[in-house]
Amino acid sequence: MRLILALFLATLLSIQAEDYMTLHVDATDLTRGLLTSEMEIHTSDTEIVMWYPKWIPGIHGPRNPVENLGGVYFYSEKGEKLKWHRNSHEPFRFICKLDQDTKKVRIKLRYICNQPNGNSTGVDSYGNSQMGVINWNTVLLYPAWKNNQIKVRTKLTLPKGWKYASALQTKSQEKQTITFKTTTLEELIDCPLICGQYFRTVDLKVNNFPPHYLHLVAESSSDLNIPEKLIQKYRRCVQQAQKIFFKPHFREYHFLVFMSNRLPSMGLEHLSSSLNGIGEKDFFNAWSLKGWVGSLLPHEYVHSWCGKYRRPIGMHTPDYHSNKDTRLLWIYEGLTTYLGEVLAVRSGFLTPEEYIPRFTRKLNYLMKQTGRSWRPLEDTCVCTYTLRQRSKNWGVWRRGQDYYDEGLLLWLEIDTMIRHRSFGEKSLDDFCIQFFGKGNSGQALAFDLLEVYQILDNIVQYDWKNFIEGRIKEPKDKLPLNLVNLCGYRMIYTNKASRYLQELQRRRKYIDASDSLGILFSYDGQIRKIIPGMVGDQSGIAPGMQVTGINGQKFTVSNLENAIANSIVTGKIELLVFERYTYKILTLKYDGGAKYLHLERVPNSPDMLTKILRPVK
Repeated sequence: MRLILALFLATLLSIQAEDYMTLHVDATDLTRGLLTSEMEIHTSDTEIVMWYPKWIPGIHGPRNPVENLGGVYFYSEKGEKLKWHRNSHEPFRFICKLDQDTKKVRIKLRYICNQPNGNSTGVDSYGNSQMGVINWNTVLLYPAWKNNQIKVRTKLTLPKGWKYASALQTKSQEKQTITFKTTTLEELIDCPLICGQYFRTVDLKVNNFPPHYLHLVAESSSDLNIPEKLIQKYRRCVQQAQKIFFKPHFREYHFLVFMSNRLPSMGLEHLSSSLNGIGEKDFFNAWSLKGWVGSLLPHEYVHSWCGKYRRPIGMHTPDYHSNKDTRLLWIYEGLTTYLGEVLAVRSGFLTPEEYIPRFTRKLNYLMKQTGRSWRPLEDTCVCTYTLRQRSKNWGVWRRGQDYYDEGLLLWLEIDTMIRHRSFGEKSLDDFCIQFFGKGNSGQALAFDLLEVYQILDNIVQYDWKNFIEGRIKEPKDKLPLNLVNLCGYRMIYTNKASRYLQELQRRRKYIDASDSLGILFSYDGQIRKIIPGMVGDQSGIAPGMQVTGINGQKFTVSNLENAIANSIVTGKIELLVFERYTYKILTLKYDGGAKYLHLERVPNSPDMLTKILRPVK
């Protein structure tokens, strides 16, 4: 009996010892945009089936860049090269026949960096002579008979003199080869790495919260000397997040930032880190810091709770090849967008007064998405990765990934409704405490809509189910605008653009006449966008046409602005349009002059928007 027990335990220990894979990534050629990797996997079968990760969390689609593989090689434990083939219906699935004696397979990959597809920017790998970004999902295969909990022993060899940062824990380092502590495959893929010649780590030092670090990789040492005021804003970002979420679910958190004009701008969320790519000088540019760059890290940071820790049940899959149900992205991304922008203002990246014209711009954009008449918000979630790239023509009919900004509007409306219905006693902060405060296990917790409705109803009783489903599941002729009044504002049109819009037009070299003519013009006269149903659309003009003249004069920005202003008197605007070797005159019957949307405070009503944006003490 003892002998049988001993044999059983020995067999069990043997199985456990082999229930892992090894991965060694050689990044010494990352300076030239190449990565190579080598894996070892134990098997007892005569056929091994391996997956290249397909559905990578954060990009919401099956678009891990398998097309960038520059070499796939299978070897037996004796070093013999083995034949493999790909599943004819599934390019992410690799199959290799084995001899009966083969118990361990070695696999080598070569990966070509710096060429992301339309969806893979945030999960791709990049490198140049001074810096690199490694997403492990680009350089590995995993066994089909295992899920994302298989253990992985990972090593990485970097170019000489390079430093690195990742949420992965380092076990040891010998010269340029780092050995990381054993993780699950899920943890590994969720911990990207930045590296480079010019490197800096800033300890954000927040009391009563896990350690937070800001890691910077740049293409020159001077770019690492970011202003102390900016560091203070990121410190406040963590402090204000602490006020919203209270409970952390991570041991420590890492903001990974690479600054380059040669690598793409990006942001991608992870449980214990975020990967952020910005322009070389963006941290020194006041305009950038009040825009996308300033909101980038707060947005991805919020995702650690919303999307990574609390995850829609249809996106909480055990592997990287099962399809995901993305219908709840209006929560995953929409709530994150709302809380991320609130967090950016509370952190001091911009004031509430600076935020309101930017918010107005979002509102105006969404008001003109005529595609909502056939495509409800939920359908933009379902079709998310097909909408990642913007439509060049008639995009307002197709819609884009509107669940980001329209989700923001929906959660702002929910927040203001809670505040009004509770007479100021409750807010969305109460929802966040209950929804995100489930504990600190570090493991993702799935949620469904029923949980969301129940928590909202616990805070303020209301028919949240009918309200929300009316917003997300039904096509609508117009964007619901109740939230404007709930915030204490009303919409007005004036003949002068906000200072923000004036600067935006100057920087992006376009003229926004969407509120008057329903047209966006480039500075050179090309038609960028037409709003269906407005005078530009009715005249027969189309995206891509070139306007060369206006009211008998050459097209210039000032002549266009004068023509729109004088339309109050003339009652029309004539455009000389060139298209396919042909000139033609199109007459726009319009007499309204310049028009620009603004939000104006309603007297004697509470300013809910400004109250929400104020820092929590």
